[in-house]
Formats: sequence, C-alpha cells, structure tokens
Amino acid sequence: VMLIFDWEEGSIGCPFFSLFRLLFDARQLDIEQGRSPAVYDGNYSPGELAIRQVYIETLPWRTLAERARAFDLAMCLAPFRTIHNGMLFAAAQGRIKGNPRECAMLSSWAVQRWEAFGHGSKT
Repeated sequence: VMLIFDWEEGSIGCPFFSLFRLLFDARQLDIEQGRSPAVYDGNYSPGELAIRQVYIETLPWRTLAERARAFDLAMCLAPFRTIHNGMLFAAAQGRIKGNPRECAMLSSWAVQRWEAFGHGSKT
C-alpha cells in the first residue's frame, strides 16, 4: 500500500474542492476511451463515479449519505472556486479581465451539475 500526500492545494475548507481537477482528468480519460460522451451533461462519468465512491467511503466524517451529498454539492460549487482562483492568478499577471471563456465554461458546468443532481429547474 502506498500513501501519497498532495499538499499542492492544501487549505482549510471543503476537502472535496481539490478533487474537481482529478474528476476533470478522469472524465477526459473516459471520453478518450469511449466510456463517456464528449458533451458535458453534468452527470458523473464512470471514472468520476469510481473516484467519488472511494472518497466518500474513506472519509471518516458523518454518514455515507451525508458524505455523498457533501461531495456532490462541492462538485457543484468547485467550478466557482476554480473561476475565483483563475481570476486571482490573472490579476497577479496584470490581466484584469481574466479568462472569460473559461469562466463561461465553468459556470455552465456548475449549473449543469446542479441540475443533474435534481436542484433547480432544467428549463
């Protein structure tokens, strides 16, 4: 058994936010291997589901159902955290406007994931 500590995104806060990038990479792999549609629909791909399951089963916090809900809500909010971090990075480089295309894409993903979990209207 190997244990790896990844402190790249270490912070005090929601333990699931840093998984957003890992899930993105898992989705890309699923797309490349034909296990998931290339068009983002807000639902988890098979690779994302596997990662989600491992994390909610392993985290020693509350009940399994509460961990699953917390994970799903964090994945709805994580795109906004990514936008915020991107804007801070862009501002540090003197790019006041940031990256509008990335902001639009990530905002869309957040809404689609929110709707995929049964929150809000799908109209």
